[in-house]
Amino acid sequence: MTPSSLQCEASQRQKIEDLIRQCGFAVVLFDGLRPNVVFEWGLLRGSKRPVMLFKEKQATVDIRHLVGNSVDVAVPTTPVDVNSQFSNVKDINYCGWNRYRIEDTMTRIWDQYTKKEREIKAFVSVPKPDFSA
Repeated sequence: MTPSSLQCEASQRQKIEDLIRQCGFAVVLFDGLRPNVVFEWGLLRGSKRPVMLFKEKQATVDIRHLVGNSVDVAVPTTPVDVNSQFSNVKDINYCGWNRYRIEDTMTRIWDQYTKKEREIKAFVSVPKPDFSA
């Protein structure tokens, strides 16, 4: 979710829920196993929105965030294993992406969008990315 849609003195959770209810589809760029990502994924699935799931090749479990800012805790970086750590999606196809290959990622998103276009009740037509400029 984008911080630009949030406002002072308003509920972040409520705004996220409202935006998900209003969206035509979602692109989830799963770059790490964090509680907010799992929560938003669950809201999207519960709202029956078409979702395109992309798992970043170097995605890790955000263990440090869960244990806090404790300097004394040595926590190794753990790669995300969808089948065990995010097992609800192990029967759902997801695409790989690489945060350092933006054009490739945009092309993959476009390809998946065209495959799901019939399921999407979009407000506008999404044009194919043009990288020629």
